[in-house]
Amino acid sequence: MSSHEARIDRLLADIGEAISRIRDYTSGMDAPRFLTTHIVQDAVLWNLSVIGEASGMILRQAPSFAAENDPEIWRVAYNMRNRILHGYASINLGVVWRVTVEDLPALATRVTDLLKTRGH
Repeated sequence: MSSHEARIDRLLADIGEAISRIRDYTSGMDAPRFLTTHIVQDAVLWNLSVIGEASGMILRQAPSFAAENDPEIWRVAYNMRNRILHGYASINLGVVWRVTVEDLPALATRVTDLLKTRGH
C-alpha cells in the first residue's frame, strides 16, 4: 500500500472515529436535551469539525478518490466544518442535531463500506 493510500485510509478512519464519538456523546439523547446540554454540543461540534477537516483533506489530497466516491459527501462535510469554525456565533444547533441523527448514520455506513472495500 502506498503512503497516499494509507493516508486516505487514515482520514476515513478518523471520520469513522469522530462519528463513533458523536454517537457515544448523544446516545439516548433527544433534541431538547441536546439543545440544553452545552458540553455535548461542544463535543459534537468538535467532532463534526474533525469530520469536515478530514473530508477537506480527502478533497485536496485525493481528488480522484473523492470524485469516485460520493464527492458531495466530502464537500458538505467540509462546508459544515467551515460553518462551525467561522460562523460559530450563528450556529443553528437544531441543524446540528438534525445532521447528527439523520445524516451521520449514512456517512458512517459509507465510510465503513469504503474501508471494507479497501481491505480494512
